[in-house]
Amino acid sequence: DSWVDKTATMLLKGRPANREYVYDVQRVTEYTEQYLIDRDITFKKSHLAACFWMACVLRIRTGFPEYTQAEIAYVCDTTTVSLRKSHDKLLGMMNLNKDQEKVLSVDDFVAGVRYET
Repeated sequence: DSWVDKTATMLLKGRPANREYVYDVQRVTEYTEQYLIDRDITFKKSHLAACFWMACVLRIRTGFPEYTQAEIAYVCDTTTVSLRKSHDKLLGMMNLNKDQEKVLSVDDFVAGVRYET
């Protein structure tokens, strides 16, 4: 969580603090990190960036502020290419596609809900 908090603080710099977003990122990160640990995969900063991005995508329907992949990659000290690759790999491992991700909420995602599209 401290990695999420530190990164979120840098991302939110100059913007109003959005504790709901940070909480959602923490939940997505915890779920994803445990998912990777269970498969003996090391959680890297590109995975963290992907979690920040996933939280943005999962929150789109609720109208919360969205951050760009470039903003997220910068504060996670990675590249947008690494963010996208990690995001795509994670979706594939979790049996999700981008269309399905857009209709899920954070609650659905961490509960393991997967809708057919």
